[in-house]
Amino acid sequence: MSLQSTPLAGWTLPGALRGASGAALLNHYNAPVSSDLERPALACSTGSFWMWDLERTFGTIAEAGFTSVELMITRDPLTQSAKAPRELAEKYGLSICAVHAPMLVVTRRVWGPNFLNIINRSVDLAHQLDAGVVVIHPPYLFELKYQAWLLGEMEQYCRTRGLSVAVENMFHLWVKGKAVRGHRWLSPEDLDSFPNITLDTSHCGVDGTDILAALDRVGPNLSHIHLSDNRGDHRDNHALPGSGILPLGEFVKRLPEVGYTGTVSLELDMREWIPDPDRLVGLLVRAREFTLEHLG
Repeated sequence: MSLQSTPLAGWTLPGALRGASGAALLNHYNAPVSSDLERPALACSTGSFWMWDLERTFGTIAEAGFTSVELMITRDPLTQSAKAPRELAEKYGLSICAVHAPMLVVTRRVWGPNFLNIINRSVDLAHQLDAGVVVIHPPYLFELKYQAWLLGEMEQYCRTRGLSVAVENMFHLWVKGKAVRGHRWLSPEDLDSFPNITLDTSHCGVDGTDILAALDRVGPNLSHIHLSDNRGDHRDNHALPGSGILPLGEFVKRLPEVGYTGTVSLELDMREWIPDPDRLVGLLVRAREFTLEHLG
């Protein structure tokens, strides 16, 4: 269901976080902050409304008071090129902060099975939309070439392309009370090898991972956040903030304190309220206000 600042004094960015010219690439956790703590940006993912057409999605996000979106590439052709998202963003006064590559089960064939083609096209689209982050999923267990590429070549790829390609933490599938691993890497600690990470709080909740500990763990490599609640039932709920078991208020409150100045993207499952658009917008407003309130 994302990728400006100068490095800290006396601290050298690792090679994976520097562009081909030597300039620092996007990494928000270690950014110097002002005395009043610079606040992360807030966005809403179009993936929250994958069942709608793109214009209705952009319009609803804008109506709820957001000024930025994360574009999820889906089977809708309008999400697969820059023209429609750029025009809709201008029409509704939105910026596009991140692009989510088509790596969900239902979107993995959008641009064919080749992982590098998927990543290349997603990065091309992000550049065209002035988005700073591309969100990707880790490989499935059988995707051995993709695993090798991530470990051996992605660092150079990020330097060459000048954009953060952020690997997202995933979760086990729970079958009759037993955890089944589908992806090669799942938990935040599994992603230590990667210079750019997307931390998804609902994914943490599926496996009972402490999101505050996860924030501390991946912090130095944190490039993007997917924020939503989880009900603790081993399902990827992407629930509204405050409707589950996760300490999202404390999590969000800590972001400025740890120096994270990237984007917090609300990635929510809104299917329940599709028949009642007015209530849906109201709930989206409350989710936005919840996040802003705890950001301070």
